[in-house]
Amino acid sequence: MIRHAGLGLSFDPRDSDDIELKIQYALDAIPKSRSNIGYLDWVKIGGMIFCAVGEDGFDIWHEWSAAGEPGTYLGEESCRDKWIECCKFTEFGRDGASIFMLADKFDSRRVWRMAYATAHANQLRADQARCILARGGQ
Repeated sequence: MIRHAGLGLSFDPRDSDDIELKIQYALDAIPKSRSNIGYLDWVKIGGMIFCAVGEDGFDIWHEWSAAGEPGTYLGEESCRDKWIECCKFTEFGRDGASIFMLADKFDSRRVWRMAYATAHANQLRADQARCILARGGQ
């Protein structure tokens, strides 16, 4: 990376992370059933998302919550009310590490990380192709 510093955008997946995409893949590894994730854990996961991406994280948390166990999701308004509590958490890092470690706990083979790496690399390749087309194919 240093060798190429100043030469423009890097499309090497090792040089960047799409934190929101990575969180979505991490959430896929975390069971949504109340037997695995209790109410307090659910709110803490919201806090982890908030600490990593801020207000934009509500949509990610809401979508994940809505896909949970039938009968446990009380709707977007209720979810938004709890989001206010999530915003009070400050002990989780801004890099998403807390939620990634939780995902690793449930997915010891770290399949979610491999799936994220593939999706991220594909996204970067698509971005690179768009840049080339925008420059006239050069």
